[in-house]
Amino acid sequence: MLSLSGNPLMPAYLALLLGYVMSMFYRSFLAIVAGDLSRDLGFGASELSGLSSAWLVAFALAQIPLGPLLDRFGGGRMVAACSLLSVGGAIAFSLSQSYAMSLAAMAAIGVGCAANLMGATVYVARFMPPRRFALMLAVLISVGSIGQLLGATPLALATQAFGWRATLLSTAGLSLISGLAILATVKDHVRRPGAEAVRVPALTGALLIARLPALHRMLPVIFMSYAVVISERSLWIGPYLAQVHGFDTIAIGNAALVMSLLMAFGALAFGPAERLMRGPKPPALWSCVVVGAAFILLGASSPQGLAVPIILFCLIGFFGMSYGTLMAHARLFIPDHLIGVGVTFINFVFMGGSGIVQLLSGLFIDRAEAAGIDAPHRYAILHLAFGIALLAATAIYAGARTRPERRPVVLEKVTA
Repeated sequence: MLSLSGNPLMPAYLALLLGYVMSMFYRSFLAIVAGDLSRDLGFGASELSGLSSAWLVAFALAQIPLGPLLDRFGGGRMVAACSLLSVGGAIAFSLSQSYAMSLAAMAAIGVGCAANLMGATVYVARFMPPRRFALMLAVLISVGSIGQLLGATPLALATQAFGWRATLLSTAGLSLISGLAILATVKDHVRRPGAEAVRVPALTGALLIARLPALHRMLPVIFMSYAVVISERSLWIGPYLAQVHGFDTIAIGNAALVMSLLMAFGALAFGPAERLMRGPKPPALWSCVVVGAAFILLGASSPQGLAVPIILFCLIGFFGMSYGTLMAHARLFIPDHLIGVGVTFINFVFMGGSGIVQLLSGLFIDRAEAAGIDAPHRYAILHLAFGIALLAATAIYAGARTRPERRPVVLEKVTA
C-alpha cells in the first residue's frame, strides 16, 4: 500500500508530483487553444504541430545532459532550476505576436519541464525501496495526469472567460510555486545504499545505455507507443473533432477531459496489471496491441457517426499510458550506478519519438489539405498510419527479454 502519512519522503514526492502536473499541462494544452492561435496569429496545422514538436524535441534533447546532472546534483535542485525556464517560457508564449517567438517559448517550456518526471523518477529510484519503483512511478504518472485534465475543459472555460493569453500567463505563477516547493522539500544529499552515482559525460552515458543489447527490441515501441497517444491527445483530437464532427471549443475540451481521465485511470491500472501478469512486459505488450488496433479502427470508421470514435478514444486513453510500464521494463536492465543517465535516455527516446511523430503528422495534414484531400480522409490516413506503425513496433517488442538473467553490466568504454 502507498501511505501518505508518517513517511518523511512524501512531502518531497508530492512537490515533485506538482511539478509533473504542470509538465503534463504544458504537454497537452495546444489542442484546446489551437483555434485561438489560428484565429489570432494565423497558425495552420504545420505551425501548430511545429509548436508541439518544439516542446517535445527541446524536452528530449535536454535529457542528454540532464542524466549526468541528475546523477551528480540530484532531482531537487535540477527540477527547481529548470522550473524557471518554464516560468519564462509561459510568460513569453502568453505575450507572443509571432510564430518565431511562440516556437522559442515552447522550446523554453520544454526544457523547463524536462527534469520534472525524470527528477521524480530518479528520486524514487534512489530513496525508495526498489520493489515500489513501478507502483510509485504509476501513481506519479496517473496523478500527474491532472495536468492533462486542467488542459481540457477547465482550460477551455478559462480561455473563453479570460482569453488564452491571460490564462496561460497565470500558469507561469503555478510553475513558480511548484519550483519553490521542490526546492524547499527535496533533499538530495542522502541516498539509498547501492544507488551511488558514477559521473560520466552526457553523450558517453547515453551511448552506454543505447548499447545495452536487452534494450534494442524495446526501443522501437518506446519510440512509437507514447508518440501516437500524446500526438492525438495534445494535438489532433481538437482539429479532428472540429473539422470532421463539428465540435466547438467546449465540446472538444469535454472530449479531451474524458480521454485524459481515462489516461489517468489507465496509468494507475498498469501497476496492478504488472503484478497480476508477473512483470512489466505482458501489460505493456498487450496494451500496445489494443491501442494500435484502436487507431486502425478509428481510421476505418465512418465520419458520419460519433459513437465509434468516442469509444475508440476512450480505449486509446485507457490503454495508451504504457509509458511507466515500459520504463519499468527498461529499468530492469539499467545498472543502479547509471540510473539517472539510463532513465533520461529512455525518456529521450519517448519524447524524441513524440516530437518527430507530431512534426511529420503536421506536415502530412498540411500537404493533404493543400492537395484537396478532405478532412475525414486525411485524418483517416493519419490514424491508420499511427496504428500500423505502433503494431509494427510492438511486433519487434514481442521478442524482447522479459527480465535480466543476471545483474546488468555496461561496457566500460565506448569506442568510436
